[in-house]
Amino acid sequence: MVRPNSLPKGSPSVHLDALRGFAALSVLLNHWRDALFVDYPRLAHHNPLTAVAYLVAGLGHQWVIVFFVLSGYLVGGSVLRSVSAGRWSWRSYLLARLTRLSLMSSSLMRFVKKECRPSVHLDQALGPGQ
Repeated sequence: MVRPNSLPKGSPSVHLDALRGFAALSVLLNHWRDALFVDYPRLAHHNPLTAVAYLVAGLGHQWVIVFFVLSGYLVGGSVLRSVSAGRWSWRSYLLARLTRLSLMSSSLMRFVKKECRPSVHLDQALGPGQ
């Protein structure tokens, strides 16, 4: 019998982190599907594999909910562990969250700037003075 105290530290959240990562990738897949592919009814040929791919890629809204629920649970758990250990503070909490968010957003912006250059600039698309 395995006792909860004998588990390696953090092991229960490893699977939840993996599921959260899968949820994030599924949301990305949904955005790609919406941006790059035609709607399923407009396909010339339908087959079971395509149907399954469109079904899985179409669950983006549900995966957003899964991602945020798991994020709340994992972040809330880390806060509770810090409070119970007597080492929680607003400063360290906000620093950790803002650091993580800024790293992710700056990486995403670099990728978008490098890989997703639009063929028409926004000011040209909107017209002068808009």
